[in-house]
Amino acid sequence: MNIPQKLYFIFICTFIWGGLLGCIAIAMNSETQSLVLRVDRNIAVEAHSSSMEQQLAKHAQSLVAAIAAADRQIAVSTIASIATAIIAVSLFYRSSLKSLERSQTDEQSDRDDSVRQAEITINKEKEIEAKLTKINRCLLSFCTDPSGNINLLTALLGELLGASCTLYSSLDHGELCAVGQWQTPSEFERVNRTEGRICHDLIQQNSDEVWVLSDLLTTKYAQTEPSIQAHNINTYIGKVVKCQQQVVGCLSAWYTTTYIASEIDRQIIDIIAAAIGIEEERRATQKSLQDEQRYALAAQAARDGLWDWNLNTDRIYLSKRSQMLMDLAVENSQTSATEFFQRIHPADLNAVQIALGEHLAERTPQFESEYRITLADGSDRWLLCQGLALRDAEGKPYRIAGSQTDITERKQAEVQLRYQAYHDEQTGLPNRILLMERLRRAIDKQKYQEDYLFAVLFLDIDRFKVINDSLGHSCGDRMLKAIASRLQTCVRPGDTIARLGGDEFTLLLEAIGDEQEALQIAERIQQRLALPFYLGEHEVFASASIGIALSTLDYEYPEDLLRDADTAMHRAKTLGKARTETFDPSMHGHAMARLQIEIDLRKALERQELRVFYQPIVSLKTGKITGFEALVRWQHPTSGMIPPIKFIPVAEETGLICAIGWWVLQQACQQTRYWQERFPSEPPLTISVNVSGKQFTQSNLIEQVDRILQETGLAPTSLKLEITESVLVENAEAAAAVICQLRAMGIQFSIDDFGTGYSSLSYLHRLPIDTLKIDRSFVNNVDCEPEKIEIIRTIVALAWNLGMNVVAEGVETKTQMYQLQALKSEYGQGYFFSKPTDSEAVEALLMTQPDWEQDLRAMAQSVQGKRSKTIKP
Repeated sequence: MNIPQKLYFIFICTFIWGGLLGCIAIAMNSETQSLVLRVDRNIAVEAHSSSMEQQLAKHAQSLVAAIAAADRQIAVSTIASIATAIIAVSLFYRSSLKSLERSQTDEQSDRDDSVRQAEITINKEKEIEAKLTKINRCLLSFCTDPSGNINLLTALLGELLGASCTLYSSLDHGELCAVGQWQTPSEFERVNRTEGRICHDLIQQNSDEVWVLSDLLTTKYAQTEPSIQAHNINTYIGKVVKCQQQVVGCLSAWYTTTYIASEIDRQIIDIIAAAIGIEEERRATQKSLQDEQRYALAAQAARDGLWDWNLNTDRIYLSKRSQMLMDLAVENSQTSATEFFQRIHPADLNAVQIALGEHLAERTPQFESEYRITLADGSDRWLLCQGLALRDAEGKPYRIAGSQTDITERKQAEVQLRYQAYHDEQTGLPNRILLMERLRRAIDKQKYQEDYLFAVLFLDIDRFKVINDSLGHSCGDRMLKAIASRLQTCVRPGDTIARLGGDEFTLLLEAIGDEQEALQIAERIQQRLALPFYLGEHEVFASASIGIALSTLDYEYPEDLLRDADTAMHRAKTLGKARTETFDPSMHGHAMARLQIEIDLRKALERQELRVFYQPIVSLKTGKITGFEALVRWQHPTSGMIPPIKFIPVAEETGLICAIGWWVLQQACQQTRYWQERFPSEPPLTISVNVSGKQFTQSNLIEQVDRILQETGLAPTSLKLEITESVLVENAEAAAAVICQLRAMGIQFSIDDFGTGYSSLSYLHRLPIDTLKIDRSFVNNVDCEPEKIEIIRTIVALAWNLGMNVVAEGVETKTQMYQLQALKSEYGQGYFFSKPTDSEAVEALLMTQPDWEQDLRAMAQSVQGKRSKTIKP
């Protein structure tokens, strides 16, 4: 029997036994009828409780009634008990059977759920184990390159999370730069740190939690993130990466579908973000080491000395180079601040302390000062000291460190260049610039000192050209030096003797009593010059035409004084030379002549009397013509060819120089473009055009140059504009702005007649100048005057250090060309190659294309042969 049948049998037996016992008890009860009635009621209740047993209840009631009618009390009780038991057993059986079935069903369902749950747990554990294994393998495969490791981790994140693409962006000076990426579109590579971008917002929150955003197409980021709409991105998961508690980047995964990040996914992102943070620290450490090594190498190469001042202990660490520079012997590489400052020249100490105080007070971005160190032998060494202060959280400096550089040679070069800027190289006398400054001071002094009187003497050596042409330039130069020496014996202390160029000298006589005193000095000069000059085997005599301009006319400008003295000098020369004339306002002859030049010059443009001549510029390396300089000439209908020195000053004074300059530029660019097409070369021929100071100050300068280039079709890179040093000095800031704008167009710039004026090295360093043109006065007689070689070598070295080319003007002999080539001057220009000539002659020159390289090669071979003979025993 099965379990339900057994239970049914047990319950039947139990209740039959109970019924028998009940019959016995009833038989003993005297109140049989009452019992029957109670049984009747119980049966009715039981029948009512189960609708399925209604028929059985009715049958039981009929049986009880029959028994009662027969008045057989015991039988009635027994039968009633049996019926009741049968009903109870039936009801209990049905209830037990149903309960048992439900229990079995629930037990089976629980067993199935447990099995399924176990299987799910096992699968999850296997999946987690597999992912952790992959992470472990990735970490074990790391190389020494942190960036490569970061890229591996980024790709692993995408693989483990099933992302469409993953990206790690590192913060780099306010921008996010992609370091690691996996299946990432190009626009993810670098993004400006702008408000509204997902990664930037995450970084700004600076939270350690994983950030999950879904339905991105419906958020504000759909407008601020171009990649969302472009690639249909739906879900973003991101986390900031930290290194030493500082946010260094952002790790993110991007999905084109809706993705719900599980707790395991979040833990994986945490693990990979932490690993990337470690690699970022390694990357920063490597970069720091590289920077330190690079700085050490740079400092060693630059021969800089290092210093480190602990402001709390007042001790200064000095590297060995710093100790040597400061002439200190410190065994432990440290010295006190007091001893350090004692080494500085007393005249420079105050400036150093002021500069240091300004930086420590945060009024300057860095400390920088130049000072002298007095060495044991009494000489001075110039040092450039630079440094930066380190500050605590409150902004208080506790340390300052930096470097020291020996700038003695630079200072000496500056002194030499400054001397050259204010002095004539040939005679050592002050030049025009220094004279004009002293004239300006004298005029200003007279304004507040009414009885102050001074005079300007303008000297022109008579017939000097004859001496120069007959005896040669070498003798002419020596004569000029001898004249300068004699002039110095004729003046008083405090007076100024200047050489303006050629055979013209100017004297400034300050604090004279009256005109007669100036005339006496002029007479003394005439007497000294009348004495013979001995130039080698030659005895030479000289005289001078002298013009005097007195300050009694209340001059405003030095140029006016010089002009009137020049007018008086020309008057003296016209009247027979070797004489002195004082300027008189009635002297209108010369002024009228100049006025006539002005009138004729205005008509010269209309009548097309001006001509553009061209002088080649030759490479001293290849011997090839690389370009030309455009020079203006005036073909006067009655006076013939007038040189520039006669009409350019008038043009400058009257402002006509601007119209002439633009005309020359137009003609030169047009002609050069024609030559480039007819005589193609690589690189193309260039044209150098002088720009006057007045042109350079015109407001439409840039527009004019651009218009001419557009009209002529000449490339900006083929044009070189030549300016003088005075243009930079007169208005440095404005000149710098114009030069930078034109240079941005591709136009090159040259400093013309370099060394004869004044140039600030700071301007040369800051401005985009391409070429320095060495003035012809330095090139003349370079073969017989060693000091000129040193000057040229200095200028060439300066140009090279500033990244500039060098063109030597006034090359007239082969020897000069060879020496300039040996001095590493890259280009030459002068009569040796060609005089300034018209365009037709230039075309003939270009067609023959003379190759001076052969001369250079022949000279080099000759020099080598002489050396070989010298070496032989």
